[in-house]
Amino acid sequence: MGEQNPDTAMEKDMKSNDHIYYSDHKLISVALRAKERPKEKFCNLLHHLTLERVKTAIVKIAVSSGRGPDELSRNLTRQHLDWLLPKELDDIHKKKYEAPCSRRVYIPKANGDKRPIAVGNILDRGIQGATAEILNNVYEQDFLDCSFGFRPKRNCHQALATLNHAVMIEGKHYLLEVDIKNFLGTINHEWMMAFLRHRISDERILKLIESWLKAGVMENGVEMANETGTAQGGAISPLLANVYLHYVLDD
Repeated sequence: MGEQNPDTAMEKDMKSNDHIYYSDHKLISVALRAKERPKEKFCNLLHHLTLERVKTAIVKIAVSSGRGPDELSRNLTRQHLDWLLPKELDDIHKKKYEAPCSRRVYIPKANGDKRPIAVGNILDRGIQGATAEILNNVYEQDFLDCSFGFRPKRNCHQALATLNHAVMIEGKHYLLEVDIKNFLGTINHEWMMAFLRHRISDERILKLIESWLKAGVMENGVEMANETGTAQGGAISPLLANVYLHYVLDD
């Protein structure tokens, strides 16, 4: 018998463990290592940020939420991607990438208030989405089973089922509802980066995330610096929020 493909063998091992998440077969080794070594810091993740991974993320974003507010986003073609993305990725590898300013828009909330949303160009959103996908393979091994918000393969129905089990089967009698006011907008950048360094030591990835945290916003034609928080509407923001809460509340 010939030798078994190591990726195939690894995939079978991981499928037998429901607690291990991985987004695709190219990231199985990252997910497995993160699960087996919860204290390890990953120093070489950027090579997973490939042209094809970013292209795939851009297609998903364009289909689900639209291309974006700027002329580049509206008129972007596959030829544009083939021309523009290699330079963007090269800048990231050289730690020269500067996240572009996003445009702030407001959408109404159920209580009558308005929620600020940052809408960036589709190239940057694609890079954010691809980066989040890579990092999810690390952090999904760390997050607790009782955490459901903005996580892959988890939803509010599962959260309700867990609450129902706690009340009806386990006999719990108290539920606490908490809303952190303007949570995304008040995340401390220094603490955010410190939390990320518990698991990520790839300085290129860290520099990229810091660039997104610091990226300014444009409102009424005026560009404003961002000293705190992560952009609501950014593809990387849900993951960053979960990492922050994991170390503040769960770890």
